[in-house]
Amino acid sequence: LADLLDSRYLPEQEAESDRLGIDYMVQAGYDPAGAVALQQLFDREAEAGPNSQWLKGLFRNHPFSPEQLSGNRSYILENYPLVGGKGRNAAGFAQAIKGLTQTRQGYASYDQARRMEKIGRLAEAISLYHQALLEAPDEALIMSGLGLAYLRSEDLVPARRYLIKAVNRQRDYYQSRLALGYIYRQKRQDVKALKQLEAGFRLLPTLEGGYMLGEARENVGDIEGAAKLYRSVIKVDPAGKLGRNAADRLRGLGNK
Repeated sequence: LADLLDSRYLPEQEAESDRLGIDYMVQAGYDPAGAVALQQLFDREAEAGPNSQWLKGLFRNHPFSPEQLSGNRSYILENYPLVGGKGRNAAGFAQAIKGLTQTRQGYASYDQARRMEKIGRLAEAISLYHQALLEAPDEALIMSGLGLAYLRSEDLVPARRYLIKAVNRQRDYYQSRLALGYIYRQKRQDVKALKQLEAGFRLLPTLEGGYMLGEARENVGDIEGAAKLYRSVIKVDPAGKLGRNAADRLRGLGNK
């Protein structure tokens, strides 16, 4: 289990990252076929080009494979058939992204909200997230950003509301799941917390997620499962805050 907390990405996470990147390219108005073309170039260069060692170092933590290239090509053909693998048809591409381009202003406001949040201006960030959601009302990433901003301002009621919307809209974004699990844990809704934290941890195993999931399992009486998670956190982060906290919780389990 500790291996899951390593910094390397799993193949399925690499594939998900590629799919999201393709979606964002289309939303920004770019032809996604360019992503496949670039990956083909890197693949050829990594095998025989003069920069092969540099490229292999670049992909050390994000290994690339022919299967991944084939999967990306199939994803484009399935989801963006007017542009994937059929040349650069300007009219077809414009039609394919007609609905998506309407969300651009929403993401511009979203980016501005993130900048405000980064410098600690949470109230302004929340206002901008709301504006972004008005401009792009169906975007799970914006809903999640708003929910997380409310959570950072310790306003749990709207935080939970927008995070639930984000999860219902897009179920495979780990941060929405972990944050919602944290809120349920704060409200002592242990079963709901466990469900969300397990889902988030499966999507992307992190130290924070592993520690919170350990607490959630402890709270529902799964002492063995909690101990296993705490030991994994300790192994990966022995001198850090989470590692020390996990060691304290593990010692506490001896009294249960």
